[in-house]
Amino acid sequence: MSLFCCGVDTDILFLKEAYFIKFKKRELKYIPRKNEQDSLIFDCKGDNEQECYSLITEFLSSLSLSMDAIFIPEPRGIIHLNTPNWSRVNNRCGNQRSIVAYREHKEFYPIYPLKDEEQIQLARLYRISNSSMDIYLKVLFFWQALYYPNTSERSAVDYLNNIENNIPDQMEVLSDDIASIQNNQVFFTKEPSQPLGDYIHKCIRHAIAHIKRESNKGKSLTLDNLEEIRHLFVIMEVLKGALKYKLLHEKGIKDNIDSSYYEIFSPE
Repeated sequence: MSLFCCGVDTDILFLKEAYFIKFKKRELKYIPRKNEQDSLIFDCKGDNEQECYSLITEFLSSLSLSMDAIFIPEPRGIIHLNTPNWSRVNNRCGNQRSIVAYREHKEFYPIYPLKDEEQIQLARLYRISNSSMDIYLKVLFFWQALYYPNTSERSAVDYLNNIENNIPDQMEVLSDDIASIQNNQVFFTKEPSQPLGDYIHKCIRHAIAHIKRESNKGKSLTLDNLEEIRHLFVIMEVLKGALKYKLLHEKGIKDNIDSSYYEIFSPE
């Protein structure tokens, strides 16, 4: 029996001793741990390491989007066991936890099926952005996810400008954040203020990507500046909300139905 072992850091405190899951008709065992990373053990079925890891991270990406949770994989590699019995498999795959698991969940569901490569890649970008511990990287990755798979960032600019002018009901909770960005554009010192998408693109995205900017191009980033960091957290929440709205409601992920994508099973 060839198995791929992966440690998982997450903010979800799963309450069962183990979970047996079929993901895209492939079996895996997820074992929560208290003082170390959870263990995710995946049946390779003849696949190589990269193929196994891609399926594992797709599973974690769908979980991250479905549960709005942090999932950070730490791959170990393939191991070979003589036993074909899942109930006996209890390998420790991870290191010490880097984040605290505090959100109690008994089950994994709901989980959104991802139906094509674009949805899978967008879910991966969501997981990576959402799981980053660095606010600068979170903002940069959420921004990039908003215009994927386009190569032009203008699509993200126009998308955010449209949201600012007509906030969807599902994003109404972020209306105060959008207003606060417009009322206090920390990285833009001129009047009048810029539209939301243009401001985030020209002033936020460029400041993080380039740090030191020419004076006529915009305000430079000041690392570890409290005012800027607090502003970036508001920006991040708006970008995250816009991306989740786009994925669930415009890309249709919440309406995907595929009973073979994910199911719980009982080991023999």
